[in-house]
Amino acid sequence: MKNRLLLLIFTALLATTSLTAQVCGTYYGSYEEQEQKYPAFYQSLDDLNANLKANYKSVISKMNNVKTENGKKIIPVVVHVIHNGGTENLSLPQIQNGIDHLNANINGQSYNFLDGTPDIFALLRGDLNVEFRLAKLNPNGMPTNGVVRVRSELTNATVTATLSRDRVKALSYWNSYQYLNIWVVKSMPAGPDADADPALNGYAQFPFSGRMSTDGVMIRATVFAAGETITHEIGHW
Repeated sequence: MKNRLLLLIFTALLATTSLTAQVCGTYYGSYEEQEQKYPAFYQSLDDLNANLKANYKSVISKMNNVKTENGKKIIPVVVHVIHNGGTENLSLPQIQNGIDHLNANINGQSYNFLDGTPDIFALLRGDLNVEFRLAKLNPNGMPTNGVVRVRSELTNATVTATLSRDRVKALSYWNSYQYLNIWVVKSMPAGPDADADPALNGYAQFPFSGRMSTDGVMIRATVFAAGETITHEIGHW
């Protein structure tokens, strides 16, 4: 079963376009590289990570009974829309469209799933048996639509010699032991010069690296609204 799940995820990654792969900011050692470049920023998260670790046993005990529906494991999602009043402030239907595409792709139900899948993997097509849903309750147990909107110039997530790309995540964050955090921004230049450096579509954090306070996926608004790239990044996550 484990091998089948790994093959399904690998197939989803292969099915993405080569263009997506070129503008993905996730690679082995990407988090560690950021941590070395911006030590002060990541050290500032130590208290938050310590609190998360202190609550680890309590949270894990809740996760032992993962919510299921019709046999599917339900993963609650919070989408942090970091905007500055522009089109990057996605509507709820646009956000839901991104989630719908993710679910269709990750479970092999997309209409064009087999078109981009090599025959050797298509023969092993399976169902990951999970569903990503916008959260219904926030960390305090209050009703929510699973979307948090934050107005900030950091929606243009430019990096500099002193500013990490992860600093956007500090604007809004829900406990990663309980939610999948997705941060939506307007642009993600790969370097300090947006004209000289190619823009990233998104990046994720591998499960074996990084801090829980930065765990999740960061993605450009236009590609998320169209349902593109998010499956690729969730494959990394």
